[in-house]
Amino acid sequence: MAETAVSVPAKVLVIDDETTVCMAVRDLLELSGHRAHYVASAEEGLEYLSAHPDTDVVLLDIMLGVGLNGLEAITAIREEYKYVQVIMFTSQDSIEAGVEAMRRGAFDYVVKPFDEEDCLKKVAAAAEKKRLERLNDLYLGILVHDLKNPVQVISGAAELLDTLVSSQGGETGRRYIKVLRSGLHQIGMMIENILSITKFEAGALVPSVAPHVPEDLIRSAVEPLRGDAESSQRTLEIRADSESGGPVHTDGDMVARVVLNIVSNALRFTPTGGRIEISVGRTGDDRVKVSVGNTGSFVKEEEREAIFNKFSSVQLRTRGGGARNFGLGLTYSRMAVEALGGEIWVDGDRDEPSTVFHFTILDRKEAG
Repeated sequence: MAETAVSVPAKVLVIDDETTVCMAVRDLLELSGHRAHYVASAEEGLEYLSAHPDTDVVLLDIMLGVGLNGLEAITAIREEYKYVQVIMFTSQDSIEAGVEAMRRGAFDYVVKPFDEEDCLKKVAAAAEKKRLERLNDLYLGILVHDLKNPVQVISGAAELLDTLVSSQGGETGRRYIKVLRSGLHQIGMMIENILSITKFEAGALVPSVAPHVPEDLIRSAVEPLRGDAESSQRTLEIRADSESGGPVHTDGDMVARVVLNIVSNALRFTPTGGRIEISVGRTGDDRVKVSVGNTGSFVKEEEREAIFNKFSSVQLRTRGGGARNFGLGLTYSRMAVEALGGEIWVDGDRDEPSTVFHFTILDRKEAG
């Protein structure tokens, strides 16, 4: 057996209905400096995690003999324990299931009979991923907390400057005030996105339901951005289908923020003289669909899923050949849309560079 000591030991839970496998893996892990425990079923594993939520890594067999199978168990683990990393045990004839497990949130998989050194490397990498994810969220929380006070101070100073400039006149001063307000608005959106993403992940952000006219909701959402669009010579248009005027029962604030985030991104990537078009319409009795398209940019097909991931650094190609990163606004947008019972996706045209974000929301008439 490999006996490589580790500098930072991980707390590992092994879930496998073969006792000999469990004991062998436990011994391997403990010889390498980790702390390990094993159970024979997913149900026992979930009970153990409830009592030991500080567990770092779960080694989970896909083909459990009784109760929940491995794929069902990983779904339960990922829903309840945000940071715990799962590595699946598979056999040669169940590798496809291992890939499916990764799609459901597993960190990786190992094939039985497994290579000891490879297994230990994956456990160490999974434990490190958990540590980095927790640090990332901690630093984001500290950043948001520390940003609030200076932003409030700058906002107050901007109000005073606005008063002074208005009383004394001067086009240059008014222009700078406009730029300052735009920057403050963007910082405010960033702070709200970080806070909301954290609340979504903690299960503490639940949509409310009230009737809203979709077109009116969108017009009010993008109003703060019209000044930026006009000053940068970008056209911002809203088009509503003739049958979209009936109320939709949903969380108006969430919908408005999704639109605001997507249109803000569109403004960033639309060249001077370009166009942003927002359309809204019904896709049936219980769905409203909103599309936000802009000219001058294109998202490659292989990047269209990753742009919604808060840990990705996907870049968007622009007409001028440069590349710019997406922000957390799209991560918030996906979480909000899914909480509203809908879907969000992106397509576009490579030859005539354009990008279109689409999202749907469920009309919760009964709840309203």
